[in-house]
Amino acid sequence: TELNYGKKRASKWKVALFTDNKNKVINIRNIKDHSTIFSEYPNITRKALRKIDKKALIYFSYGSTEANVPKDYDYGVCVVVTNKTLEANNLKIIETFGTFSSVLIANPKSLKSSSKNKAINYLLRKLIKNK
Repeated sequence: TELNYGKKRASKWKVALFTDNKNKVINIRNIKDHSTIFSEYPNITRKALRKIDKKALIYFSYGSTEANVPKDYDYGVCVVVTNKTLEANNLKIIETFGTFSSVLIANPKSLKSSSKNKAINYLLRKLIKNK
């Protein structure tokens, strides 16, 4: 089943590359080689750069990525649901790496087991209680 994400309880969210509004760059292809990227998703970031043969210094972010761009890093990569946090920090999206949703997956055999079915449904109720 599909799960909601974040305070807005959105079913879809995206991973996006962003920078300061003052930065003239309008897409990932315009990034200068050896720029710094603070990313919550370094593997996705690396893969996207590799596709277009761009070189950048990627640093792992544990969160609050928006607070560090452009002060400490040229670009950032994070989850975006509403874009309000980026706008509030004078940031703009220049590339979206994908749109995703969170899901709970259960083995159909587990649903036939009384105890496992009960546990799965308990977890599901906890995860979607604010739906």
